[in-house]
Order: sequence, then C-alpha cells, then structure tokens
Amino acid sequence: MNKKIVGVIGGMGPQASVTLYNHVIQTAIATYGAVHNNDFPHVLISNLPVPDAISSRDDEQKLITMLVDEARRLADAGCVMIVMACNTAHIFEEHLHGAALGLFVSLIDLVKAKVQTENIQKIAVMGSPMTIESGLYRHGLERDGVIVLQPDKDLLPSYERLIRYHIAGQTSAQDRQFLQEQCTLFHRQGVEKIILGCTELSSLVSQESLNGSFIDPLLILADKICAVSLDVKNRDRRNVSLARSPAEYLPATV
Repeated sequence: MNKKIVGVIGGMGPQASVTLYNHVIQTAIATYGAVHNNDFPHVLISNLPVPDAISSRDDEQKLITMLVDEARRLADAGCVMIVMACNTAHIFEEHLHGAALGLFVSLIDLVKAKVQTENIQKIAVMGSPMTIESGLYRHGLERDGVIVLQPDKDLLPSYERLIRYHIAGQTSAQDRQFLQEQCTLFHRQGVEKIILGCTELSSLVSQESLNGSFIDPLLILADKICAVSLDVKNRDRRNVSLARSPAEYLPATV
C-alpha cells in the first residue's frame, strides 16, 4: 500500500514530538491494524528549534518566519498534510495556511470537532500562559455554546514552571502534585473533560497516569495522521485488517 506523506512541525518541545510519534505507532497498531513495518504511516517529523512562546510573544516574528519556512519545506517534500505538535504555536496558524499551500490542518480545529462530537457541555482547558491568555480554545468553544473553565491567572506562573521544567527533563514531584490538584479541582467544578492544551501536559499525563478525564490533542492528532497517511476513509478500522499475522513471516516449526 502506498502511503501518503504527513509532515509534522515539532520540537515545541522535543518531548512532545516523541509522545506524538509514540501515539502514532500505538494508534496504527490498535486502530488501523498495523503489524509489519510497511503498515505504518509515512511521517516526516521536523524537530524545529524555534524560540518558545510559552509566556511571551517577544520573538514572534522570528518564530513565524521559521514556522512558515518549515511548512514550505515539508510541502516541497511531498507532504499531503502538515500539522504542528504544539498547541501554543497555533496562535500563529493563520500564517501557515497560505505558506503550506492549503495543506495545513489545525490541531485546535480537530480538538473543537472532538468536543462537538462528544457533545460536551462543560470543559476545562489547561495550558501555557499564552494559550490561556489568548483564549486559543476558549473563544471558539464558547461560540459553540460550551462552558469553558481555565486556570486562574495567578496560577499561570506555576503552569509555566511545570512546562519549562518538563522540557528540561527536570519534572519534580511538586510539579506532578500541582497538575493532579488542578485536575481534581476542575472535575469538582463539574467539567466533563479537561483539554490538555499544551503538548508538554500531554506528555506528562501519558507518563504519570494522572487521575482525570482528558481530551488529549496529541491522541487526536495521531489518529488524523494515521487516517490521512494510510488513506483510510472508514473510521472503524477494527473491522478491517491492513496486514496479516506476523506468524506468517516466521519459519515453519517442526
């Protein structure tokens, strides 16, 4: 089966790109029936070392230029879809739609579609200070009639600390406890799900097995990557086998 190439602008931060690719592998196996090497999606991952926009837009123009140039490179490489493994960087997504020749697919739009599909009425968004302050998720969801809770402004420095220390590979027990307390608080306030609106949070939750009911944008993105690369239009892939059992490739036993 010929695979369509999907381009991922990653590196924001690097651990999140690793988490996304792990999700792609597991989704390909569990949902799309991948068994052998050639059953998996064709993915080009660019680990782009952009200046971060976790809490500031000071380097905005440099960041936009790097994102646009990378989107064009991925388009030139033959990608049929280009995505970003970062929530916060979607503040600048308007610049990518034209640069990527109409190939860019917004993670924010995929998450909003998921919320609509699940008919969620009350949701929380956790994320970087920039994601929260810009209303990256809140504005669109509220237009759809969803009640959206976000962290209090005085807690945003704690979110920034957690994100920055995770990128540096220095997540502490204090950070884990803070994140769990936030999850518990939001659920006590009656939210049905919590959007992990920063890919570092997705990475942390997948590693730490925190208690909560989440919408993980990286899981949604992994499914979209598999569906597009494998050219799958039927969403119920469990009823269709892409490959035979690996046992068929092993030497016959006596």
